[in-house]
Amino acid sequence: MPKVPEGYGEKMRGLILDAALEICRTKPVYEVTMRDIIRQTRLSVGTVYRYFEDIDDIFIGLTNRNQDEYQLWAHCEPLFADDHSVQQVILGIFHYLGNTWRSRFRQKASLHSK
Repeated sequence: MPKVPEGYGEKMRGLILDAALEICRTKPVYEVTMRDIIRQTRLSVGTVYRYFEDIDDIFIGLTNRNQDEYQLWAHCEPLFADDHSVQQVILGIFHYLGNTWRSRFRQKASLHSK
């Protein structure tokens, strides 16, 4: 069996997550499919599924990858500390993520338009 260079698996996961993020810029998240991501990566079906079980696993990977950058826990911890319903906590988290992603995409769009 051939040896795989150190860091190869993380590189492949990163490539797949980058492709998923790119697709999310052009389609609503609820419309993104594994087929879209596989097409975007130009990898084989088996390769993508080697690193991610399903579309949910990819979205969890995207969230985890960017957790430090977005400082999600620091911003959402007060939602858990206060006496909020589950629905209020989830809406608060999505509200924060939506605003963060929106501002990040605007920054990237302005960089590309220059």
